[in-house]
Amino acid sequence: METIKKGFLLGVGLLIPLLLVEYLSAEYSFHKMNQMTVDSFEAFKNEFDADEELYDEVELGDVESHSNFEYDFNKSYVKDIEILDYNSVIQNNQLLIRGQIKNNAEKEISSIEIEAELFDEAGNFVFECAEYLSESIATNTVENFLIKCGCSENSVPEYSKIEVSIARASAY
Repeated sequence: METIKKGFLLGVGLLIPLLLVEYLSAEYSFHKMNQMTVDSFEAFKNEFDADEELYDEVELGDVESHSNFEYDFNKSYVKDIEILDYNSVIQNNQLLIRGQIKNNAEKEISSIEIEAELFDEAGNFVFECAEYLSESIATNTVENFLIKCGCSENSVPEYSKIEVSIARASAY
């Protein structure tokens, strides 16, 4: 039992200085990082103040206006994409719709969603599938597309008519 007490005291005796060294090391590192942050902020603030003085010297007539710059992120080009033709075939319980579209826009279109809606004989909507074309399509260029509906385990419902349309078209 005496050996265990001596071993325990020896372990505690070694652990206390190790923890003290670790604590002091962490404090030193924290202080250094904090000082580096303060120094970096001061340097940034001084640079910003110098730039602000420079900007104050510029007259409004010297600044180019960019208000006429047109952003196309939200502009739709659906009406500019023409569906030239399409046909369909059933293969392994999957409906494949192949066709061609043409970009009639005055700029390159980089994202197009083509949608196929299926209707029964009464004209009721029964199923829908879509495909994205993510490659860019230049002006007056024809591009092939393929829409896959259903899968080999889950076929599409009975239909009598397919309508293909452009759901989205954007230029990025």
